Amino acid sequence: MNDILGSCWKCGRELREAEYGRRESCPDCVVDTRVCRNCQHYDPSRNNECRESAAEPVSDKVKGNFCDWFRPGRPVVGGGAKKETDAKAAFDRLFKK
Repeated sequence: MNDILGSCWKCGRELREAEYGRRESCPDCVVDTRVCRNCQHYDPSRNNECRESAAEPVSDKVKGNFCDWFRPGRPVVGGGAKKETDAKAAFDRLFKK
């Protein structure tokens, strides 16, 4: 039986259902697991960085929280560092650095 529900936003380790408790952390990189960055609803381009408009605002997206809308997801590892690098590369190309 495969009880993998998602993965860690920081290191990419697959996480099982029991590893998403409010006080649980990733066994590999030791970050909290029940956090906005690990949720299916997390979207940095949306208001409050969440696709669920009924969710209460959470100020720290990488600290454990009690959000009732939390659903484990498979986030981009590193939380968008590639997007930031791509933007810098595009800027450099634009100005031919």
